[in-house]
Amino acid sequence: MGWEALKTYQDSLLGNLAVGTDLAVYQGETPVYRHTNGFADREAGKKVNGETLFRVYSMTKPITCALALILHDQGRFLMTDPVSRYLPAFENMQVKDRDTVRDARRPIRILDLFTMTSGLTYEMERDSFRAAVLSDGPDITLAHLVAALAKDPLDFDPGERFCYGFSHDVLGLLVETLCGASLGECLAEMVFGPLGMESSFFGVPEAAHGRMAITYASQPPFGRESKMDQLFLEFPRFESGGGGLAMTTDDYLLFLRMLLREGRDENGRQILSPAAVRLMGTNHLSGAVHAGYMAERPGYGYGLGVRVLTNPEMIGALTKPGEYGWAGTQGTWMMADPASRTAAVFMMQGLPGPNREIHPRLRNMIAAQVH
Repeated sequence: MGWEALKTYQDSLLGNLAVGTDLAVYQGETPVYRHTNGFADREAGKKVNGETLFRVYSMTKPITCALALILHDQGRFLMTDPVSRYLPAFENMQVKDRDTVRDARRPIRILDLFTMTSGLTYEMERDSFRAAVLSDGPDITLAHLVAALAKDPLDFDPGERFCYGFSHDVLGLLVETLCGASLGECLAEMVFGPLGMESSFFGVPEAAHGRMAITYASQPPFGRESKMDQLFLEFPRFESGGGGLAMTTDDYLLFLRMLLREGRDENGRQILSPAAVRLMGTNHLSGAVHAGYMAERPGYGYGLGVRVLTNPEMIGALTKPGEYGWAGTQGTWMMADPASRTAAVFMMQGLPGPNREIHPRLRNMIAAQVH
């Protein structure tokens, strides 16, 4: 079969689910597959290429978690520390309980932020969040968002269940607080700079705007979704640890390949400890919490910012237990497979992202070649 079947499938996405895509696969230090197709900007006639910048949305989360783990390596905090020790606004949190609120049964721990078990959700209509946006407008920052979130009751007691939400944005502010610098500055100093990730940004420089892939609807006639692209321009100071980065496919591969080298860059320099990488790629959910997670994501558990394959037989996955990664809302996807030392990154910009249609097929077709 070879890689030709994967190329055929990737090309089939055009005119069906995507306007343009980029997929790259490394096995160890060897590039084994790279194919780009379609348009980054159809109206301008700009094709997808290696310099194209994609909004990776929630694929920002593993990078934020890795940055926080660098600080954990340095002894700057413990996973069991209450978040309020560093961010006092989260002291004495309350929890929704039917039509009323009550005191939380325990504090939010830093580990709860990593594992999305904090009680924070993605309810964008929270009154205090909307109030913060209305108050600060284009000047809203990560600190403003988190301050607003801390005013609202949690949706459930910390540790009670998994719920996808703002946890990694709060983790980003924790990094800012510990380092005394913005999240973007911390990433540049500790991750992007050391790894040579020169095309990774929160605020994309004006000179690079022409490299941005445009967001299109992910079904014919593939109209432009201009409001999504404009959203990032409206809040230039907001550095979202949960979804704000734009980067090239090659830059994301530099990050992912570092993880597969147990935290080392291409020259053998240690960026993140092997122990931290193992902690990141280990399922941290158990019992009813894991069962609740698998109800939406069968076969997988959740580590520190990444899905972790725990039961490939349940879903017919061709990768082995321990494969991990994440995806973004506009169809972006990444996979690290320690068993075969494979790193894969897929980029597109479609709304809604056809993630469940595309990503399992990419996983299996890649695994069929490398295992």
